[in-house]
Amino acid sequence: MEKNPDLEKLQKLKAAIKKDVEKKQGKKFVEKSPEKKKITLSDELMKRLTYEKSVNIDLEKIFTVIDIEREYSEIKNYELVEYIRKNVQSVSDNAMKMNLEGLASLIDNDFESARKIYLNMVSENSKDYLFYNLLDAMFLGGDNVEKPLFEFVKKFPKSPYPYIMSVKISLTDNKKFANIARLIGIGLKMSQDENLMLFYHLMNRDFQSALKINTILYRKNSFKDFQNINRLIPYKMEKDLSSLRMNIDNLSKREKHHCLNQYLQLITKEKNKDRREENFTCPLSVFFKAKEHLVNGEEEKAKWYSEQLKRINDPFGKMITASMLYSENYKSAAYNIWFDLTKMYPNSLIMWIKNSKSEVKGLGIGAGIMDVSMEKMTSFSDLADFQAYMEKMLAVYSDFEISPYPFEEIRCFFGYRFCSRYYKLEEK
Repeated sequence: MEKNPDLEKLQKLKAAIKKDVEKKQGKKFVEKSPEKKKITLSDELMKRLTYEKSVNIDLEKIFTVIDIEREYSEIKNYELVEYIRKNVQSVSDNAMKMNLEGLASLIDNDFESARKIYLNMVSENSKDYLFYNLLDAMFLGGDNVEKPLFEFVKKFPKSPYPYIMSVKISLTDNKKFANIARLIGIGLKMSQDENLMLFYHLMNRDFQSALKINTILYRKNSFKDFQNINRLIPYKMEKDLSSLRMNIDNLSKREKHHCLNQYLQLITKEKNKDRREENFTCPLSVFFKAKEHLVNGEEEKAKWYSEQLKRINDPFGKMITASMLYSENYKSAAYNIWFDLTKMYPNSLIMWIKNSKSEVKGLGIGAGIMDVSMEKMTSFSDLADFQAYMEKMLAVYSDFEISPYPFEEIRCFFGYRFCSRYYKLEEK
């Protein structure tokens, strides 16, 4: 091999420098090997690289988003979309492949693509779940689905899907929710679907029957978080306080999905420290923010959040407004709102609180479900009678809270995937 004179010169220079350093320092010179750079990954990238380890979905059993809530409620949206798109080719049936591709678009907020997929599919394939998915894409995309929903009920009168879709839509319309029990009753004559049965018992405040259906779902290991949510108030109303306390304690300790997290705060009044991304599109989270500002004397901020809720016809926004009016001594206006709430939600419950130290009334501040007296709200046809009843009770109790039962309980059935897509809420 030929010698490189330039390289030899460099090596001699390096040796001379090394010898000079050793002479000055009085010790042998040790060369350090180049330091390896530590590579770090963002939390989001780490989640995306590792999601396959925790996500395992039986795609053959997924027909609608309801099936996802039944089995996989805690899985994040991006995990679902990535898993479906990566594994859809493993599904043997071509129609199921197309259905799953539509669901991936639906979960990914691409309602227009989902609508196109399902419009093509329903013209060739008469399956009830495809019509459900089509209406879901249309409804979440802002289309008027009143006529298509009527056609859906006519086409599949024995399927639970059109009635479940009716319940979902009623959550966004006070007048429809007030009458939804009657439609569910019609659906149950056609289909003995357990979810419809549970909705019906909750709407009629038949707590013993609701607990029986919950037990059936528990044995099937279906809708685990929905079960947990919907057994708590029935335990209270049936005076099974040991079961209520045990369930709250167990649920508070374990990792849980968003709706259960928020619902526990609603009924226990224990502040939830969790600030997930879902909180910004969750009406209950906005309600909690409004209450927090109201308690802190920040009326303008509380009003801003309550207006967010009133814009989407959410009952919790009306509750904040009524409480503010009552505090400002506009008591007649406050009673008028509370009276309207009992009309919009005719199966409401009321919680009476003794020895409340809160100056903010009508929101049950600081009083959890274990600390209150809960009863079915009496139905009043006249505002004056309602106000007289409330004033009589407030001579005995120091505070109260009207619960628009079972509005939030049923909304939790559809999960945060519904709220994050339908409600357009802002974070101040």
